[in-house]
Amino acid sequence: ELHMKKLLCLGMKNIFEVKTCFRNDEFSSIHQPEFQMLEWYRSPSSFEQLQEDLLSLIDYFYSKGLALGNRPEVIRKSVADVFKEYLDFVLLPTTGANELQELAISRGLSFDYTTWEDLFLWLFVSEVEPKFPREKLLFLHSYPPQMRVLAKKTSKGWSDRFELYWR
Repeated sequence: ELHMKKLLCLGMKNIFEVKTCFRNDEFSSIHQPEFQMLEWYRSPSSFEQLQEDLLSLIDYFYSKGLALGNRPEVIRKSVADVFKEYLDFVLLPTTGANELQELAISRGLSFDYTTWEDLFLWLFVSEVEPKFPREKLLFLHSYPPQMRVLAKKTSKGWSDRFELYWR
């Protein structure tokens, strides 16, 4: 990801990469040591344009018979929306580790975390992700500022990024 963002800074406008990725230290039930990834950037563009790129790619799979049936319904939610919906918790850009730890304890989760990010991810993958609708395309946006991963911070304090979840 970083090398592609450097290319953008050097003036490249439309770039993509399809690659096999390897992780040496993240093997678990939610992380595999090897996976395929498509990453692309189109500059300048909006989130809406990038989301339309993804939907066009999925439509292409359906048109070529690489996916059966019709393209699923598209829904868009913020990370705060899903925390409220699935955990009945008001997530704010200023939510602290103590609040997340109390939430984890109230849900019966035990986890020795070392960072805010570890605790957030544990709650997210244990209690939120499994509840996503499998047969719909979910664009999840507005991540907590601690989860910026080179993204800009919005005027409301959220991380200006999105991810697509499907199945």
